[in-house]
Amino acid sequence: MAAADLNSLRKLVEGQLLRMEGNTFQDCMDRLGLEQYPGDYQPRAGSRTEG
Repeated sequence: MAAADLNSLRKLVEGQLLRMEGNTFQDCMDRLGLEQYPGDYQPRAGSRTEG
């Protein structure tokens, strides 16, 4: 993938993360952690990970 494509993708993801409000950001990060570290990641207490 070209560097320009990676930079565009980074900006897109960054923009989406900045738009998240309330528990949406924490839910997103919990899901990411569960995907990247199955069986090792513990979601933050009180957040919802059902999806």
